[in-house]
Amino acid sequence: MIYLFLCILACCSFGFFFKFYERFGINTFLAITINYITAGAVGLLVNSHVIFSLNILDQPWFGYSLLIGVLFVAIFYLIARSTQIIGLSATQIVNRMSLVIPVAFSVYLYGDSMSYLKAIGMVLALAAVYFTFKKKSETKAKFNLKLTVLPILIFLSGGFLDTLFKYVQEYYIKDDHMIAFITVLTCTAGITGLLINMAKSAKIPVRLDKKTLLGGVMLGIVNFCSLVLFFKALLHFQSSVVFSVNNIGIVTLSAIGGHFIFKEKLSLTNWGGVIIGAVSIVLITFN
Repeated sequence: MIYLFLCILACCSFGFFFKFYERFGINTFLAITINYITAGAVGLLVNSHVIFSLNILDQPWFGYSLLIGVLFVAIFYLIARSTQIIGLSATQIVNRMSLVIPVAFSVYLYGDSMSYLKAIGMVLALAAVYFTFKKKSETKAKFNLKLTVLPILIFLSGGFLDTLFKYVQEYYIKDDHMIAFITVLTCTAGITGLLINMAKSAKIPVRLDKKTLLGGVMLGIVNFCSLVLFFKALLHFQSSVVFSVNNIGIVTLSAIGGHFIFKEKLSLTNWGGVIIGAVSIVLITFN
């Protein structure tokens, strides 16, 4: 249980990093690129003896690590764009509700148990996501069919990524290859982000300053730890439990942290979502 709890804490910190990026004028995408490069470098440092002894190109997980690395960057772009167009709350709701996809596959492919209490807990988890992020200012927006494309892409791509993550971990990765896999995928994400930044800088110069470098390095260390902890959690718990509790735990703690650290206002509806989230975690994990 400690792996899952620490993973939730690490993932919660991502949102806080982004808040501080905004506050201190840090280039978010450049910092995220540095974060992935840093995570890859950490992987090389802590497990170089295994990584360099492997014939990486011949490993069955190598192609998947490249795909997931590119998807990391692509989904970040989608989330950033969606946040600008349809708002932060709506984007977060769609992103976190994508947990239904890996949970469904976990039950179907890996035989995860599904009792009545666990099913109720997962339904409550979805309700908690909605109510925790629901904002009054965004409920009056007019429906526009064109604006449904981005949320649908985020929902499907996020769910696909989590499902693929579990599939690779289940069938292709040995315990001693875990960090090598994480290292390759984070390096791939870093290189992809670097190429995008280089293309963007050809039109508009991108400046790397000390605070952006520091912010990216700090996030990269935490990000590497979160990926290791997530893999460890998948090894010790049913994946349907990991995906559900991880997502709703991030939502709940992020809302509470945002309220007390950044003075973000939470309505009664939002607090209701937090409480529902706590109940859903109890039902899912202790059933």
